[in-house]
Amino acid sequence: MIRFGTEAGSGRRAFAAATVTAAACAAILAANPHAAWAAEPLTYAAVSGRETALEAEFQRRLVLEQRFINEHRLDTIRHRLARGAVPLCPGSTFNDYGLRVAHNAQFAAADRPVAREGFGFDDRLRVQHVVPGSPAKLAGLRSGDAIIAANGRTIPHGESASAAYDAAVRSGRLVLVVERERVGRVVPRRIETTRRQVAVCAFDVSLDRAEAVGATTSERGISVTNGMMWFARDDELAFVIAHELAHVIGNHAQLVRRGVSQAEVELAADYVGIYVMARAGYDVAEVPVFFRRLAANLPRLVNAGPTHPAMSTRYVAISKAAAELRRKIAAGAPLVPDVGRNPSKAAALARED
Repeated sequence: MIRFGTEAGSGRRAFAAATVTAAACAAILAANPHAAWAAEPLTYAAVSGRETALEAEFQRRLVLEQRFINEHRLDTIRHRLARGAVPLCPGSTFNDYGLRVAHNAQFAAADRPVAREGFGFDDRLRVQHVVPGSPAKLAGLRSGDAIIAANGRTIPHGESASAAYDAAVRSGRLVLVVERERVGRVVPRRIETTRRQVAVCAFDVSLDRAEAVGATTSERGISVTNGMMWFARDDELAFVIAHELAHVIGNHAQLVRRGVSQAEVELAADYVGIYVMARAGYDVAEVPVFFRRLAANLPRLVNAGPTHPAMSTRYVAISKAAAELRRKIAAGAPLVPDVGRNPSKAAALARED
């Protein structure tokens, strides 16, 4: 095993050990001349500073490109789940248009040159991506469109652009004027998304750059790690986000503060989450397997922890929930959770369907 560095206060011991090791190697080489090649200097291809700098710049572009891919994937799944979950979050909805916008000042300082030169993000507000099947997509918006006006008001350049755009979105209607490059010229277009707007559950999903496999819910919204983006397939990722949305719908943070077990809350979020997923049109049959994949790849999750149930418990519980959903789908029954101790709420949800 190779160790880099030494422990505090052990520098002399490490040096002495290295000296002994070198002497031992010399003795081995003397006894075995055929091993003399091991004393030759290491060789490798010469690399110039310019070549390294060019590759580093290319890799920074790959990092930003993967971020855009992940954010588009998250927004696509979020939009679909949020539409299907509306009856489960009454009084907490907003109109969603299914697009993400950005300008250069929103990126980290180190990423701004790449965002500008590699992807065209300057000081104007531009469409980063459009969600398939969303009002923005149906209205004709495209990635790269520069938004120059919203609801009749000019969108400023720079850092104040986001606030002006957000104010237009909150107004309940969204009519945009965009500039789009076409055959070497910029063409203004007026795009009205209001007629196609849809109500969705009010929650946001962001990308967490952490490499650990996980997702969390806080007052700022739901965040999903890069590790989870790597690990989960689309249907599994939909369940992860639906699980976190169930925390929001059930106000689980408040329940925990009142003394409800965190492990019990996690099981409830699994149960409601699979319903959210089914309402959005996802196939829930493989959801139980997700817990087995987690256990196989992250053995520390197999046993129960201080805040989460054991993977075996979650697998059995979610398998029963999936079977319950299949029975309801076959019978044409409303896809609403059985709330048990609160039958009046279940009846109200069924009427909303």
